[in-house]
Amino acid sequence: MNGGGAMKNYLALALGTVIVLVLAVFFIQPSWEEKTPAGEYDGAPDPWGVSSPEPPKISPAPVNETLAVRGTVKNTKTTEETRAPGGDTMITNSATRIKMTFNDEEVLVWMQDNPTSRDFLSLLPLTVSFEDYSGTEKIARLSKRLSVKEAPAGSDPSVGDFTYYSPWGNIAIFYRDFGYADGLVILGSVEPGGVEKLARMNGSVAVTLERVE
Repeated sequence: MNGGGAMKNYLALALGTVIVLVLAVFFIQPSWEEKTPAGEYDGAPDPWGVSSPEPPKISPAPVNETLAVRGTVKNTKTTEETRAPGGDTMITNSATRIKMTFNDEEVLVWMQDNPTSRDFLSLLPLTVSFEDYSGTEKIARLSKRLSVKEAPAGSDPSVGDFTYYSPWGNIAIFYRDFGYADGLVILGSVEPGGVEKLARMNGSVAVTLERVE
């Protein structure tokens, strides 16, 4: 009988301990959830020993401030390259312009830096007669042939290109699209608006060309 009583007391004590533990877990867990809601970090150490650092700040990539578009030339301290307005050829160390004057009109041309272009600039100022050729270009013969040292075998000009045609020894400005031509050297490009003025030329027109400082 004594053994049976001791066993009952032991079972009662064990059951009471289990009930206390269950109640403790039930009431303590909500307090943790209130202090640290899921998905948030309040700056205090995580109760599980894991912290959630702030995401690293990423600096934006450096921006290249060099802008070269048709009709606009902008240099920065990091480059000496410009693009001739009206053309697609990149020019190095060149900011030379020439002015064409005719019939109370003025047209500006950005010159490239190449041997043929420099040879042409050495002739300025000069006055030549321009006339239409093939409904595509305005041409004028020069008093001397220009150097074609380092020049390409030929070129495919764009509208507005100021060129030298070595087989004939004449300069030509294209106001309409034209295909590739052997012996054609691009000297520069006409500024926007100038092509329309040149296209309106009628007959033989005296044009004065001079360098713009």
